[in-house]
Parts: sequence; structure tokens; C-alpha cells
Amino acid sequence: PESGALIAKELRQNEDRLKAALKGDNWHTHVLQLVGSYVQKGLSDSEIRAFAGGLTLPGYSVEQTLSEIQKMIDGARAKGFAPEEAKPVHFIDSAELWEKEIPPIDWVVERFLPTGLAMLAGPPKVGKSWLAMWFAKEAIMRGHAVLYLGFEDSERRLQGRMRLAFKLKPKEQMITFFAGLDCEPFPRGENALSVFAAQKKATPHLKLIIVDTWEGIRVPSQKDKNYEQSVEELKPVRKWAHENNVALLIVHHTRKPSDNPGSPLDQILGSQGISATIETGLVIKQSIGS
Repeated sequence: PESGALIAKELRQNEDRLKAALKGDNWHTHVLQLVGSYVQKGLSDSEIRAFAGGLTLPGYSVEQTLSEIQKMIDGARAKGFAPEEAKPVHFIDSAELWEKEIPPIDWVVERFLPTGLAMLAGPPKVGKSWLAMWFAKEAIMRGHAVLYLGFEDSERRLQGRMRLAFKLKPKEQMITFFAGLDCEPFPRGENALSVFAAQKKATPHLKLIIVDTWEGIRVPSQKDKNYEQSVEELKPVRKWAHENNVALLIVHHTRKPSDNPGSPLDQILGSQGISATIETGLVIKQSIGS
């Protein structure tokens, strides 16, 4: 009885797929999707095989359908469609936490940039890129290597800015640039992190990555991302920065000026999921009259 009720429930939830399959419309594709969803929900082989009679098309036997469904079940399980087992939750007792030796904050640029995910936001032409270049200079002076992605810059502009900011030629392999206006498109999303990983492997003392601006590695979207989407977009970047002990600084924009600007973090352009996920938020603005 329990299996019968379960089958009836699943049939109702997948009515459209079933109708299409029974009409002979891409039978294999629709049944494969059904089987994959049932494996993912944790149904047993026998429970899934119980659908065979209702999925058999005219001209075919139930045994033939059972054979096809079993192949689909085996393939889905081999690909890891089965639900993951819940991992044990790690708790720490207050006494243990009180006594635990936790290393101090690892500053890449003292008082400004610790390791982890940071964002520097400001209006256009206020000096974000100049400040980012100063951060690069400070990191190099402390013996750290820097990767600077200037997506809105040419090699000419990066050279001029570097010469003015650094005064002296930096040592080889201390800073590497990507000039977005003179290069092929840069990978985005998870692929961008793969590029970072390769650069970190080639330069173990890489400690600061500057992404100027954020749009250079974001996956394009037709609409503004909401809170959850912004969090999901930034979480892998934050995780990668911590796993590789790197300060990853994203240069971004602020909202248009308003009569009630709120706190500096409220001025960051986009969803509040951005300011909720970054760990260091820096907002730069022009002082009136300067």
C-alpha cells in the first residue's frame, strides 16, 4: 500500500512528462528524466521499476521496459544522482572556543586588506583604480606577489598608472597584469577561479588579486541579481580566497547619489547579498571641494 501511494504521488507530480512519454514523444528522454529524479529522491530500484507497466508503449513488452528502466537507474546511480548522506555537524564547546589559539588576522595591506574577499566600491572616476594600484604597491613592498586584472584598461594606461604609483620598477614576477582592452575575453565565473588557481600554482607567493572591475569575471545576466543569486555568485570566490590564503579585491561601483545615502555598505551597487557576503567593504567617495 505504501509503495502504491508513493507511485500515485510521483505520477501526479510528473504528469506532463508521463503524458509526453506515453504519446511516444521522446519516450527515452522523458523516462530518463523521470528515473533520474526518482533516484535523486531516494527511491529504491524496486520502487522505480514498479512504474514499468504504466510506461510501456504499444508494441513493447513490460520486460523490455523493465530492462531499459534498469539501465537508466544504474546510469543515474553511477553518475551520483543518489541523495547525499547528511554530514555530521561540528559543534565547538564554549570552553574549548574560549581557550582555542586562533592566529591573528593575516593583513596583506595593513589596516585595509586581510586575506579573504574584499570589495572597493565608488562612483566613476573617483580614483578606485589608483587606490587599487596603491594597494598593489603596498603588498609588493611586503614581499607579496600581485595579480592585477584591469578589464577597463589598455596596456598604455596600466603602464602609465604603474610608473606614477610605483616610481621604481618592481622586481620581476612581483606583479602581473591583464589589460582587458588589449586582450582576448577573460574566463568568467568558476572558470575565472581556475585561472586564479593556475596563477597561484605558478607564483606561490601570490597574495593579492585585484579584479578591476567586478563585471570582468561575472557571468552575464539579463536582469539584476537578487539576494540569493548574489550570495551564490560570491560564495565560491570567497571560499577560493580563503582556501588559497589570498586577499581577493573586487572593484565595483556605488549607487547614484541620494539625499539619504545610509551607511557606506548601503551605497554598494546591486543586491544587499553583495555586502552580506564580502568580508571587507571599502567605499571611496570624493570630498566636496577637493
